[in-house]
Amino acid sequence: MIGFAALALVGCTLQRTEVDECQRDSDCREAFGVASLCGADGYCELLEDEPRCTVTYPADYEDSPGLYPDMVLVGTIIDQDNTVHRARARAVQVAVQDADDQRSTLGQRFGLVVCNNGDTADSLTQAEASIRIATWLRDVAEVPFIVGPASSDATAAVFGAVDDILLISPSASSEALTTIDVTEPTDANPGRLWRTTVPDTAQAARLVADIEARGIARLAIVYLEGTYGEGLSQQVEAALTGTDVRTYAFASASDLGMRVTEVGASDAQEVLFISSDAAQIASFINTATAGASADDFASKTFLLTDAAANDTFIGGVSDLAAFGRIRGTRPAQPDSDQLATFINQYELRFGEDVAGLSFTPNAFDAAWIGLYAFFWARANEADLSPISLARGLRRLSSGIAVSTTNPGSIAAARDEFAAGNGVDVTGASGALDFDPATEELTGSFEVWVVSDGMLVAAP
Repeated sequence: MIGFAALALVGCTLQRTEVDECQRDSDCREAFGVASLCGADGYCELLEDEPRCTVTYPADYEDSPGLYPDMVLVGTIIDQDNTVHRARARAVQVAVQDADDQRSTLGQRFGLVVCNNGDTADSLTQAEASIRIATWLRDVAEVPFIVGPASSDATAAVFGAVDDILLISPSASSEALTTIDVTEPTDANPGRLWRTTVPDTAQAARLVADIEARGIARLAIVYLEGTYGEGLSQQVEAALTGTDVRTYAFASASDLGMRVTEVGASDAQEVLFISSDAAQIASFINTATAGASADDFASKTFLLTDAAANDTFIGGVSDLAAFGRIRGTRPAQPDSDQLATFINQYELRFGEDVAGLSFTPNAFDAAWIGLYAFFWARANEADLSPISLARGLRRLSSGIAVSTTNPGSIAAARDEFAAGNGVDVTGASGALDFDPATEELTGSFEVWVVSDGMLVAAP
């Protein structure tokens, strides 16, 4: 791990290096790595270590920072203990490496810093860790943008506590995030919170349509407390007019155990379970379909959300027969050459099939649109501030067609930006047509089931 600054919550300490003089931060970074800066007195100074962050690309950056003068680092925030999150970080790395491979054409090198907001020895909550990490990424690594955080709660926490940074989350879908940023964005006043997934308004509508189409008269909603669970639960309950709905919130494993008992004893026909943690969702299914709870849930069906639409959930369910009673929703999957190309690129880089891991193409696309915005700002703005980059993100839905899965497209986009034009970006996750009035994507959700161990669209 590379040494990073522990800023917001624990402060920082500067140490004098052996370099006599410097004129800019890059002079010090070439000699000492990311966690160094050029002090006001013209001498390099080092910051204390931050063990939550690692430069994953280039792999030899920590040992040989002098090989990478003026490298621009992209930051991403994930839960390192979460298999799906690790795959998303690797998807970001595929994009960063693709862009860096174009350095002879672009005249710019890119690297990646991956930061872990999960459980570590410092005992910070995920929100606290995310805030500290984002502060460091802004102040020390000087990243132009951050891909992440993954969850809606962590994203809201960072946005509220860390100003002057651009966030692009691949998976934070809570509708509440729409209202915490600029409510009427314009070119002059764009927002700094973006995402490459569709807000939960569309998911709630699909859940409601599926529940009503199947004539579910009595529904129990079990949800994890927080921005994502509470928001989606409220949207579904408000929209269901012919269904008796009862809600059960939980905040911990012990709470969830009590909710299982309560829901099992209820007359609910179906249970809508909402959590952003695929392993937690699998644990709930296992608890409800095995042991003492099995009889109570024998006649109940289960409805899940997009967080369960991945291999981690499928592999975590113990009783395969339970899949006959499970269905869920997820963003409609594009049947496109771009998605197939991304899956192939990922496998070539990491030797893994990422097709069954949710929001990995969204993470790939999030990194790419941030890079496109970087080149827009470089060509048209006075600086690389979050607002300058956000104006660049508003230029990605109209113009010549480019694709995130074609690395050479960024050179063509750069030329268009230099002429003051925008481009129309299609990604591995689908069309990236941001509505200028909301700076959100629009799209549809589909219902999935599990067949032969794989997620497929429901018939």
